[in-house]
Amino acid sequence: SGEGEVMEITMHSADAWVMNGLVAESFSDPSHRVFLCGDSAHQFPPSGGFGLNAGVQDAHNLAWKLATVLHGEGGEGGGSGLLSSYTS
Repeated sequence: SGEGEVMEITMHSADAWVMNGLVAESFSDPSHRVFLCGDSAHQFPPSGGFGLNAGVQDAHNLAWKLATVLHGEGGEGGGSGLLSSYTS
């Protein structure tokens, strides 16, 4: 494409966009067999760039806790207290 070249475009639709944020009531089920992280747990508006950062932080937080429990180092109750701390 050369400088000053005019391109024809066709707009097929347009909608209003409303900025909002959503957060799940809980990031796990009571038995700690299912966990939510990233966009499945919370959605942030694109301004500020918090979405990816929060998702990576969720994954890191959950990963070390799961690894600790799976290696039998989760403390009393088979690690349920440690896994409960993910949602608090």
